[in-house]
Amino acid sequence: MKKVVVQNKFSPEFTAIQRELTIAVELIGSGVTLLNKSNLMAFNYYWTAFFNLANGLERAAKVIITIDHYMDTHKFLTNDELKDKYGHDLGKLMKKIKEIHKQKCCADVIFPSKSIHDSIISVLSFFAKTTRYYNLDFLAGDNTKDPILAWDENVKQKVLELHPPPQDKKTNFSLDDNVFCLVTGFDGNIVESATELLRLQKQRSSAIKYERMYILQIARTFLEIAQNINPEPPHIPYMTEILCRFGLSDKYFKSKKIWSPCNF
Repeated sequence: MKKVVVQNKFSPEFTAIQRELTIAVELIGSGVTLLNKSNLMAFNYYWTAFFNLANGLERAAKVIITIDHYMDTHKFLTNDELKDKYGHDLGKLMKKIKEIHKQKCCADVIFPSKSIHDSIISVLSFFAKTTRYYNLDFLAGDNTKDPILAWDENVKQKVLELHPPPQDKKTNFSLDDNVFCLVTGFDGNIVESATELLRLQKQRSSAIKYERMYILQIARTFLEIAQNINPEPPHIPYMTEILCRFGLSDKYFKSKKIWSPCNF
């Protein structure tokens, strides 16, 4: 029987792009999955969600920007060029992504640039650049704003204004007469009222599905751009296969809680 020899048609650059974009997608998916678990009783999930979201969005944006540069010049951006021009600044990265989106996509494909999207990028960008080590920085005397409080004030509250939660039915039962609690609030103050804690937890539960939807709308822009970039062997892979989970509807974004590992 004649031995079949399969030649490797993929360059190291092809593999590097494929791996980096896959990492980015998993980080974004993990980020929104962990954010779904975050609340006053589980602060740790905020931190891991912010780390993964900021890192994942940054990696995906840099891949798209690098490939766009390659399609024009047949040269990849160097690490120094990426670092000097963008660093960890998600604001600058997404501004460039918006430019590429406008160039590559049809006019009816709208880039997500509402105030809520800007707030999400702003908080995550500040986290990536400044507050990743907030607790250690605080101990060292730095008075930078707590990133969880920044998210609560600039993202969650904005979401609740856009999508007000349903009003609770009035009842004669007093929760505070029967339950005692002692929990640290988003602002660092102690929440002793069980009624207030329940109200805050209900707000969190109501807001999270919309927070997830708006984050994934931002991630969807990477797929929309990739759909308009023709693969160019041996260096440029089919990016749509990697980014395809972000092509789902807003309704699905709101309803699906688990996005990592790759889970539809």
